[in-house]
Amino acid sequence: MTSTDSGRRTFGDAGIVSANGAERAFVSDLDDNVVDVSYLVRVWFRWSWLPVLLALACSYFGYQRLQSFVPMAEATMIVLPSAQGQSQPQGGALGGLAGLGIQLVASPSSVSPFDRLKLVLGSIDLAERLQAKYSLLQRLYASSWDEARQEWKVPDSPEFLRDQERRAFLRRNLWSPPSLESLAGFISGSVRIEPTGGTAFQRLSVSNQDPQFALWILNTVFFEADSLLREKDRAQVLERQAYIERQLATRPMIQVQEALRSQLSAEISRSLTLESDLTPYTATIIEAPHVLRSRTEPNLPLMFGGPMLAGGGITFALITLVALIRRERR
Repeated sequence: MTSTDSGRRTFGDAGIVSANGAERAFVSDLDDNVVDVSYLVRVWFRWSWLPVLLALACSYFGYQRLQSFVPMAEATMIVLPSAQGQSQPQGGALGGLAGLGIQLVASPSSVSPFDRLKLVLGSIDLAERLQAKYSLLQRLYASSWDEARQEWKVPDSPEFLRDQERRAFLRRNLWSPPSLESLAGFISGSVRIEPTGGTAFQRLSVSNQDPQFALWILNTVFFEADSLLREKDRAQVLERQAYIERQLATRPMIQVQEALRSQLSAEISRSLTLESDLTPYTATIIEAPHVLRSRTEPNLPLMFGGPMLAGGGITFALITLVALIRRERR
């Protein structure tokens, strides 16, 4: 055997040893990165009582919610929103009038009266109207109203005083008498509006323990909000008509006269529509307001299934995370 062959074999052996070492290092890295499923199964089995315990606790809270659930009567109606918006002057006429120094502000035609109705339901204007006509605050908060003194009574129960102390400690707002803001919040939270079956029809509903009061609220709020919008638009149209008529009397130019007459014709047509009180302004009633025969029922999957699955799943994930962290530190 020559020295050259010996050197070659030594070099080859070193290469083999180096390759084997790299392979062992690669396998070691794989072992560090691969999750030991058997280890996780043992950890899950050892701590399986914890997700079960939390799920049972969630089911207890669901049971408490079930016991406090009060069936509600539901009043409902179905309407078809009106697509009619504010009258919009013609682009050429409006541009010509603007160029001559006459500004006519037009409401966007894309905003339908029914879209505005949704906004009005939580407004102070509607709350003020309902309070002035029906004294609704006194009906809603009858226990806090002193009829003899015509003023609101401050609650003096021990529970109320303790709650006020907690709110003061947490820098939260203290008790104040019911106001128009309270009434506006009640209305916006009571009247629900949702589409029916993906169509243009809209379903309005109100839930309350008293079925007749729920029906009264639905009827009164819808028609009063509808009348409020009609009156606002009617006043705006009359104001615009008066402005155009004043401009007609002071603008002798033929071009201006024609543009103003065209705009006045549109406003008169709009005014005639608003004068009719035979049908609602914001929507056509498809199904008259009525009370459903069956009362609302508790949503058992939401009361029990949701909390139990969420509690058990979160606990299971935390157990897995802690097990992996402890495995990594070894």
